[in-house]
Amino acid sequence: MGNELKHLHDTTGSTLYAVVFNAAGQIWDTTGTPAFEALTTAAWANGDYDVALSAVDSSRWYLGTFPATIAAGDYTLAIYEQVGGSPAFTDTLLATTMMSWNGSAEVDATAIDTLTKAGGDGDLAAIKTAADAIDALTKAGGDGDLAAILVDTGNAGILQVDIWTATDALDALSKAVIPEITGGADAPAEPTPVQALMLPYQDRRNASKASGSTRTVANDAGEEVLTAITDDDNGTFNQGKLGD
Repeated sequence: MGNELKHLHDTTGSTLYAVVFNAAGQIWDTTGTPAFEALTTAAWANGDYDVALSAVDSSRWYLGTFPATIAAGDYTLAIYEQVGGSPAFTDTLLATTMMSWNGSAEVDATAIDTLTKAGGDGDLAAIKTAADAIDALTKAGGDGDLAAILVDTGNAGILQVDIWTATDALDALSKAVIPEITGGADAPAEPTPVQALMLPYQDRRNASKASGSTRTVANDAGEEVLTAITDDDNGTFNQGKLGD
């Protein structure tokens, strides 16, 4: 594509060049079989590292081409003004910047943003699918596929914090289906919030039965799931624990 390297200089007629560093701190050697290597001042002075930038129409606007054989990744560019007759480690540093390279061109952040909003395809589709799954899961209040999503992201803790914001948690709770109390094990002395909410609702909604000796709570089908011993002496009504 070309002209990925850009710099607006303060004067015209200067000799500018760039050098490329990878994440490991190695510098790109443009000579022979180009590759990243440990920096040496001798190789710098030999002109092994410089990627030339040329002025556009004798202006202060300088352009250069990023080395096409560098693999996809994120790189640091350092732009220098050559002081002497050849590059030197002591040349004037003008600027540093980052380059996100896809193997043949600079990664276009604007295009990524557009694709993300449009739905896109390829790997982007997988990202969107995961995002849709997280959104649906949050609103449903469930946990099912959440385990798989957490594994895929490799960062369960952060993902859980991101999903379960206060607003999302309330939204999930409003859409969640709370299971019925099915027996004494669902009515412990220290219930979960779900159990504490469901017991009085189920007691008031469903058919119930009370006599001089027992009181029951039924499920939606009318089956007795909790029973309490009662005692009524026409003056004082006593009820034991439901589930006992």
